[in-house]
Amino acid sequence: GPSDAAQPPLLVTIPEAARILSVSRSSIYELIWNDQLVPVRIGRSVRIRHRDLETFVHDRVPARPREASAASSVHRA
Repeated sequence: GPSDAAQPPLLVTIPEAARILSVSRSSIYELIWNDQLVPVRIGRSVRIRHRDLETFVHDRVPARPREASAASSVHRA
């Protein structure tokens, strides 16, 4: 259906990953070097999972204060 067309690719190239995150290619290699992104090697090609890019961004967005306080009260209980 139409939702299939909206699905992002499973794997992207380093330049595509850089474009998706709006950073330079060297930044992507740095993230790989720092174990913040896991490269997928297919033969001599290196790819990045689109899902990993989404997770990477999601993990860097701070929680809203309401959610943060709710989470901390759980830890206190």
